[in-house]
Amino acid sequence: MRSYKNVVVPLGILVLSVGFFACSKSVESVDCVANPNDPACLTSIPATSSSTNVNPTISSSSVTPVNSFYGIEAYPILPDYAKALYAAWYSTYYISVETQIALGNDATFASSYPVMSGLGRIMWDASGTCKKTFCTVSEGIGYGMIGAMFYGDWTTFYALWNYHKMFRSGSFGALMDWRIWTFFGQEQGQGFAADADYDVATALIIAYHKTGDATLLADAQQIMTSLWNYSIVPGTYLIKPGAGFPATEHNPSYFSPLAFRLFAAHDSDPSHAWAVAMEYNYAWLALVQANSPVGLFPEWANDAGVAIQPTNNPTLANYNKYAFEGLRIPFRLAWDYNWYGDARDAAMMNKMTNFIIASTGGDPSQMRLNYSTVDGAATVAMAKMGLLSSFCVAGMADPAFQNWVNACNNIMVTTPISATTWTYWNHILQMMYSQLVNGMFVKPAGI
Repeated sequence: MRSYKNVVVPLGILVLSVGFFACSKSVESVDCVANPNDPACLTSIPATSSSTNVNPTISSSSVTPVNSFYGIEAYPILPDYAKALYAAWYSTYYISVETQIALGNDATFASSYPVMSGLGRIMWDASGTCKKTFCTVSEGIGYGMIGAMFYGDWTTFYALWNYHKMFRSGSFGALMDWRIWTFFGQEQGQGFAADADYDVATALIIAYHKTGDATLLADAQQIMTSLWNYSIVPGTYLIKPGAGFPATEHNPSYFSPLAFRLFAAHDSDPSHAWAVAMEYNYAWLALVQANSPVGLFPEWANDAGVAIQPTNNPTLANYNKYAFEGLRIPFRLAWDYNWYGDARDAAMMNKMTNFIIASTGGDPSQMRLNYSTVDGAATVAMAKMGLLSSFCVAGMADPAFQNWVNACNNIMVTTPISATTWTYWNHILQMMYSQLVNGMFVKPAGI
């Protein structure tokens, strides 16, 4: 249950709370997708979707929310601000196939494909020939499905799922190729990135319990089978991050305790020992953290939990820093702890939170761009929103960190998302993490 004794609420939150109630007005006259920062959109944001997409009927009677949770959330929770961030993120990074066709920039590919509808994708950052809007990566589909589901934007959820199904790698079963050229082009990244498919299958299982749509669970089971066959290393049960990686290289941020927990309960094949694999991965992740004197996670590690340069990027400068990949670890631990209260989640989260509070003097605005896992040394550059948001969720396990979470959330939910500050990675994490901290990750009955 929530415990808010002796809580100090930052003045900025109080001002913002008063502000959006004072400015509320009827939303019928406001297009919240085009104007996500309009005050009216903070209290009621309409579903963001293309009218040409088909939204399956959702039976409200099939959803029995479970409001109890472990740990803490922000106080006060600000779901209206998290919803506004979703709307701003959606209007910046989501594009439907109908919109893509209307833009005419896929003309060289369109003639080779049948007419399509009901597909959507998340636009990736600038990267060579991908440019700013031309490529989509599989992780963005997973994160987008999670964010859309907890926002209640089912049209977008199904459109992203359809995109995942369209671009699955034939060589790896139901796993998606990791990088795609818009809706029509050749797949840019042959092979899978396992974290994306763990997130997609997780979203499908939860959505099944929210909607009663059995096709979601059936597809999740196909993805689970492919993940077991291609991403679980026999013997060690650790996660092989993708095609082309040796079995001894692992990305700590790919382990989602919640995914393994849900897979163990929903996989139709009893030979897939997800519960066993979860125990091995928990022990390994704790070992990785223990190898850091300051309790932070590196980008990549070997079987012994020691930071390494990965095969796919042998000159990676941040391999032994908490910098980019690792920003997902606190989110995965916090989500699992919020729903299931596993003490192992809390132990790892608390080590990270103790470090960052000591490093910043308890002021989230003083967070830096990255930190050494060896001695905690920080860069001069200030943190971007992905790193800041990660330390917001890291504090969710212990009421002793309530003031930290409040102050961190204040920054996270009031930092705008817009095309003028385009940064795919930081914005997609900010969108998702703000939902978790502000009480939108409601656990449905049955899981």
